[in-house]
Amino acid sequence: SAVQQSSGDSGEKMLKVATHWEKATFDPALWGDGGSVKAGISIFETLLALDEDRNLIPSLAESWDVSDDRKTYTFHLRKGVRFHAGYGELTSEDVAYTLERLSDPEVGATDTKSKCKVDNIESMDTSDPYVFVLHLKEADNEILMDFASWYTNIISKKAYEELKPSGFGAKPVGTGPFEYESGKPAEAYIVKRFDDYWGEKALLDKVQITMLADESSRINLYNACEVDIMSLNDSNNILKFGETEGCEVKKVAGAGCYYLGMNLEKEPFTNPKVREALKYAINYDEMLNDYWRGTLFPPTGYVQSYCIYASTAEESGFTYEYNPEKAKQLLAEAGYPNGYTIDVPLSSKYPFKTKIATAIQDQARAAGFTLNLSEVDGAAYNDMDLGGQIPLGVSNWYVDYIDPDGMIYQRFAPIVTMTHSSKYQNPEFDALLNEGRQITDESKRQEIYSKADQMITRQDYAAIPICHETKYYLMNSAVKNFEVTDMFRFHFETAELS
Repeated sequence: SAVQQSSGDSGEKMLKVATHWEKATFDPALWGDGGSVKAGISIFETLLALDEDRNLIPSLAESWDVSDDRKTYTFHLRKGVRFHAGYGELTSEDVAYTLERLSDPEVGATDTKSKCKVDNIESMDTSDPYVFVLHLKEADNEILMDFASWYTNIISKKAYEELKPSGFGAKPVGTGPFEYESGKPAEAYIVKRFDDYWGEKALLDKVQITMLADESSRINLYNACEVDIMSLNDSNNILKFGETEGCEVKKVAGAGCYYLGMNLEKEPFTNPKVREALKYAINYDEMLNDYWRGTLFPPTGYVQSYCIYASTAEESGFTYEYNPEKAKQLLAEAGYPNGYTIDVPLSSKYPFKTKIATAIQDQARAAGFTLNLSEVDGAAYNDMDLGGQIPLGVSNWYVDYIDPDGMIYQRFAPIVTMTHSSKYQNPEFDALLNEGRQITDESKRQEIYSKADQMITRQDYAAIPICHETKYYLMNSAVKNFEVTDMFRFHFETAELS
């Protein structure tokens, strides 16, 4: 039985998971996204959470109050919430310390200016251990969503100061339903049920996570009954296992988008006609239906349907016409009648992006673009991106919360673009984003984000959407109630092995 496969001699129920990539630290400030550590969401918790309908609900905070000017937020913390490993009770000081740490340059937290917006914090009040009061410099409509997102996972001040950064990154301390037991992130590790958890206890005894970049190696483990769940990326494997008895392929239509991103300060992409030409150089039907055999889905714009205020294809007017002749004409009008050769660096850490670039390479050649693809290691690619050295690349982004601000601001606000290789900047666009953050009228915000999406995809061509992100997970029939959210967060607390 699956329990025998996954339980060991002791009879304890241990779910075994194989995945293709994880961040090499348990420290949530350094993850980069909520899916970076598969058990991370079960180790740590946030003040608020989202229910199945994407409404904010209590988590570590039982309730919260917002001032009329939306600059003061008061969170009433649950009493009796315990940290793992005997590190005591959660207090408002732990919440304040979590946020302070995000703004500490020595910590090197990931993207905090565009995410948690720590620079907008005026002050924090922790005089009551069970009440955390946050004062902002400017009103922020999305701050509550931030407190339901992975980058505000609450850590233990005592544990972090005692363990120091390297120790905490290797042996994390949170308040979640599972606690760290052994192993290393980005290799293999085990978490166990936290019996002093404040909420409903997990049904599993343990979860083991193993990282294997090679999909065939993951499949070998699955076929040998060594893992119960594994990530699937290859479309042929997705379709094959979908037809295999005793297997379930779980599809998660995620809150994200793959797109071509260009450096708007580098030739030839300083010319908008070249950027538009590239859009007509992509054969979406061939790529999505033939190359990926229908396992990926065409975009309706940059902001996809998971987000509130997202437009349908009909509403957005986004089209994906493959027209090599029109692309050549636009290139000629831009001063490149003989086409253009472009270097396209790719990170070896993301083979799926290389597959997208390879699929586009042949199509774009007929439209006058010669794409020279090359792979570099992940660290080198990041350095090139931060140095503004990537003229054209395959990018992706998925939201940390359901507001389109999470898709657009965090990728195309100048605080992001001007510190990476995009270099996109349009004062009208920037004003739209700032207005969307300040107002609460839903119809007006719908109008703002629809216009912003149109500007980056069909006016300025700062991004050329390729597909909406979709992930697949292979599970054996013994796994029950395992949940992966639209933001690709693994939830093990409800999972069972039958």
